[in-house]
Amino acid sequence: MAIATVNIYEKVLELAIVHDLSATDIYRELSSSSDEPIPHLRTIQRWVREMARRNDSVDWSIGDSDILEAREVIPVLEAIIIRSGGEIRAVTKSEARWIGLIGASAHGLDKWRTWILARLYQMREYQGSGFDDLDAFLAFTPWIDSQAYENYLRAIELGLIPVVPMSHYLVGSR
Repeated sequence: MAIATVNIYEKVLELAIVHDLSATDIYRELSSSSDEPIPHLRTIQRWVREMARRNDSVDWSIGDSDILEAREVIPVLEAIIIRSGGEIRAVTKSEARWIGLIGASAHGLDKWRTWILARLYQMREYQGSGFDDLDAFLAFTPWIDSQAYENYLRAIELGLIPVVPMSHYLVGSR
């Protein structure tokens, strides 16, 4: 993908996952707010389909998990319910597994962003893609403080690691 296309893809990713917009709504949003060329609606529909929440995993229940997973998932579920306005009131077992793994290894990452990152991992898993950029993001903990953020950016600039999609959103304002 060209750089402009990567930026548009990242914007589509954010609008679909964070704001839960449909492909048509994303297309309208990009058409009205972007000066750069945007992909055809069908391309955006394909991208959104790739990143959609999967219904092929049953809903997670605290009774189906171990104590460590439950400890991570319950607070994230609260954040999801609040931020989605109650439209999402459950996570799938697949999401819960990723939430548990990320929560246990990403100390200090807020619960909403833990879910967003879990969704990115889950999306990659379904696509059969790699996790190198996501794992590196977790390793550098750029959300912790300015020094960790600088180290993350330096590693990207040196070509040691790839940038993670939506890193600006996952890190928060700096």
